[in-house]
Amino acid sequence: MRGVAGGTQGRTALPAGDLPQAPGRPAPRHTADVIGSARCVSALVVEADPEERRRLGSWLEAEGFDVLECPGPTEPDYTCVWARGGTCALAANADVVVLDMSLDSEAVMLGTAAEELLGLYLMAAKSVVVLGSHPGGEVPGQLRRLPRHPGRAALLEAVGGLIAPPRSSEAGTGS
Repeated sequence: MRGVAGGTQGRTALPAGDLPQAPGRPAPRHTADVIGSARCVSALVVEADPEERRRLGSWLEAEGFDVLECPGPTEPDYTCVWARGGTCALAANADVVVLDMSLDSEAVMLGTAAEELLGLYLMAAKSVVVLGSHPGGEVPGQLRRLPRHPGRAALLEAVGGLIAPPRSSEAGTGS
């Protein structure tokens, strides 16, 4: 199930037992699978390139995620509604965000910068997988960094590592 920013298609709330499932597709992934509740896990893909956005989203969707798509800030002023003080319904409903730092606003150097969007997601306590060419720090359990155009396995591992429950470390115990 996909929701697209600015489109007519949106999210629908259905009880878990009523979720449609295409033949040959995995059942929707629920937070009960990873953190003990019973709603679908949603992933917001923020990517300027529509083909790359669909590619990344299809991998997540194939794993049972409810995928939301956003092109990031666009014309005319390249300013995200969230950065203007509004509410972003896509971000509000996302459990994890995949953010490509190469947005249209970066290319024209106008409006909401990718770093500003990243800051908004982190301040809203969102888990974020950042796709970019610049190295940077990670925040365990909240922020993972990958190069742009990641492979399927790398993306799914990064996203899965952010939504999975924390594991107790037994390193150094001799077990």
